[in-house]
Amino acid sequence: MCLQGMMGRMEEQISVDAKTIESALAHCGATLENQNTALISDATRRMIFGPNGFAEYIWFDNREKTAFCTACENDIDSRFHFTHNEAQRCPVCGRFVTAKNMRVSHKKLEQCFYTVEWRKSAIEKDSIVMIGIYCGVDYRHREHAEKTVVPVLLDVFRYGKSAQRFQRSVWGYGKPAGQCKWYLRRDVRSIGYGYFGKPFEVLKSEQNFQSTLVGTPFKSAYDTMLEAEKDKFRCTGERSELISAIARRPWMEYMAKAGFTKLAVTAEGSLPRGMFNTRKKSIREIMKLSPDRYAEIRGKHLDIGTDLLDIIQRGDAGGAKLKLSEAQKISETLCDTWLRKELLHGRKLDRTLARYILRLTPQDARDLRDYWNMARRMGVDLTNPEAYLPRDLKQEHDRLLRIELDRQATEHARAQRARMEKDRQRALSVQEKLDKRLKMLERKYCFEAEGLILRPATSGIELINEGMALNHCVGGYVESYAEGRCDICFLREASEPDKPWRTIEFNPRTGRIFQDRGFHNDRDMHGRSTMTDQLRARLDAFWAAFEQSRQVEAAV
Repeated sequence: MCLQGMMGRMEEQISVDAKTIESALAHCGATLENQNTALISDATRRMIFGPNGFAEYIWFDNREKTAFCTACENDIDSRFHFTHNEAQRCPVCGRFVTAKNMRVSHKKLEQCFYTVEWRKSAIEKDSIVMIGIYCGVDYRHREHAEKTVVPVLLDVFRYGKSAQRFQRSVWGYGKPAGQCKWYLRRDVRSIGYGYFGKPFEVLKSEQNFQSTLVGTPFKSAYDTMLEAEKDKFRCTGERSELISAIARRPWMEYMAKAGFTKLAVTAEGSLPRGMFNTRKKSIREIMKLSPDRYAEIRGKHLDIGTDLLDIIQRGDAGGAKLKLSEAQKISETLCDTWLRKELLHGRKLDRTLARYILRLTPQDARDLRDYWNMARRMGVDLTNPEAYLPRDLKQEHDRLLRIELDRQATEHARAQRARMEKDRQRALSVQEKLDKRLKMLERKYCFEAEGLILRPATSGIELINEGMALNHCVGGYVESYAEGRCDICFLREASEPDKPWRTIEFNPRTGRIFQDRGFHNDRDMHGRSTMTDQLRARLDAFWAAFEQSRQVEAAV
């Protein structure tokens, strides 16, 4: 029952000393000695052991004719039949409980989920705490089955300062539940739904969450973000990610109230590198804008996003002095984030480049990116203004594209010639090996009787042509044949010695027939044998004569 994903990846967590975790537990009025009880309130215990907490099931296996009720913890007589995921009455205790087939979705007699409890900090006025509690029960050993309730997460949100997550496993390193060491996570994400390695249900109380926010700065910021995002915001999980963003970036609230809702929503996740100065207090300084530029944006009531802000910042830094309409046009042209990064990476957005981009369409911008990439591969000097920003972009793009295609065609032809030469040398090597074996093979296998001729294959080309004519796989035996790992001969009509008829493989050590194949391995399109009694009798007569000839030669 040890959860594999509980501890997370080692590079995402840091071991903490007793003093650090004591300071975190102090926000909940707990210590290391009483943490497992002090971190779980009576209200949370009632929720865990209430109707929405631990569920009651009848675990059954109709094949083994066994069943077990978790409500009364009794085995059920094997004559009763249960249906998966249906509410059925327990014949022992009489309660209606859900039946679960262990062979369908629950191969282990266990149930586990998480409970989230929010609290105000006991030592700081503007801080709140979220406690994640693991709840599980394992009925595989029914005589020792106990409902385990252990705090495994401790999130401390200090408004305007930090958001920290302390985490531990349920069981680990041989320690029982509730005695594992705490670790400091590098991030705060929603629990359950894959965060711990597989999906888990999260039991939470909306009333507990809302009452915790009352009287703290988080309440106003949270309500502001809900209003800013409206129907786009989805209250999923236990809201730890949003509260974490508010704690680390309280300016999200001011930005949303000022009308910059797109930027406020962006600040919930990872911020674009270098776009915001998060150490400043005012919105203008956080957005890294000049007073005139900020006043212009506020005067036009623009709800700018990160794309437009990036263009404005680059234009101001490069001296382009862009109008808002021009910045919007450039942002629409460079609508692809990766395209914008590739075009503007390491380049100043000066007036010359800005005017050039203003004349482009989004497709032209992609062509300009491709043109620069091809120019760099060909060694074109892009410091030359005429090469850097060509007057006729399409013409220059197509010219470099033709050169690129010609170069690729030349390289392909060179590679193909190299492969052909390699194949030719390989074929010559194979043929040399065959020539050394051919006289021995002719003495060993050449034979004629019953109007049929048997002879060894003389070249690799013959084997390939034989396989194509008879529609079987002898063409893949060229190297094995040349190296002596098998002996392959052709059996043909004496009247048509050059027409493929049957292919024979002999064991080179014993000389016995290993395979005797005709057209399509003597099978029709439905897999039925095409070997007739007349053909079988003729072949048996030929091979009998062949073996008799061998015995005569051996006697001589």
